[in-house]
Amino acid sequence: MFALMTLVVFAGIVVGGAALLRALFLFVTVSGESMSPTLLPQDRVLMLKRRSTGRLKKGAIVLLKNPVARPSSPNDALVVKRIVALGGETFFLSPSTPAHHNGPHPLAKPDLAGWPVPSGQVFVCSDNLAASRDSREWGSVPLDSIQGVVIYHFKHRAQLSTSGDRFSLSFLLRGQQAPDFTATGICGKCKTLHKMRGHQILLLFTAYHQLARQILPTLLPQLATVADQGMTIWIICDGSRERAQRMQEEFQIPFPVLEAPKSHSSIYNDYHIIGTPCYYLIDEHGYIADAGIPGAFYSRWNQLCTMID
Repeated sequence: MFALMTLVVFAGIVVGGAALLRALFLFVTVSGESMSPTLLPQDRVLMLKRRSTGRLKKGAIVLLKNPVARPSSPNDALVVKRIVALGGETFFLSPSTPAHHNGPHPLAKPDLAGWPVPSGQVFVCSDNLAASRDSREWGSVPLDSIQGVVIYHFKHRAQLSTSGDRFSLSFLLRGQQAPDFTATGICGKCKTLHKMRGHQILLLFTAYHQLARQILPTLLPQLATVADQGMTIWIICDGSRERAQRMQEEFQIPFPVLEAPKSHSSIYNDYHIIGTPCYYLIDEHGYIADAGIPGAFYSRWNQLCTMID
């Protein structure tokens, strides 16, 4: 009976974890050349679903509903593009940029060749401007048309190379100097990254929202195991001191919780943070040793949590 109950509980955990991953992430296979050379045909990308992301930023690669898709072409219903301008900005074509892959388009303005982007919308373009349709033809697109943001790029096997070490389109590169920052903890004490030289430090970026309530109860015991073996843990909360304190109290977080609201902190831009939760592992010399989404890539996160080098 006990064995049966254990099996049922384990099955529930597996099913619940799988359901959570499906609720948060999308796997997309690239077709076509519109995002080359960044993304090539048959490359696969992992996307964080739009509702789980933070504020969208310029340069992010996104999956969005094709505003000119035809009902007879369901394969064209979604497209992958790059955000080149945000609401309140104006996108300008350079003199060498094609206005449209079939020649000038009526939306292009001959005098300034610029598009003002209304609030609540973004302007998206392909990386391969000469061979694609995008906002240069459609105009800006509403935020609610965006379905996901690329956070990881799995190259097609034929394109894999041992040169270079870019393991994510969003996160900073492994081996890069970690950007320095200072943030205030809920106790009022400041924490400065460069003062931690000589220590391994794990930065967990999160926020006090529904997603955190689902994930933190699983992450905190893992982090406690890591901390017991000598690693320093900082929790960086996208929110006010009040919200950071409420999060700390609700989950009884034993690590420093630092307040860093996106509206007042550059750390999210410096670390290329698109959505939370995510983590960075900083080595003793201040370089990035790893980065990713806790729990999403089990082998790497489990290695980190069991201190396997």
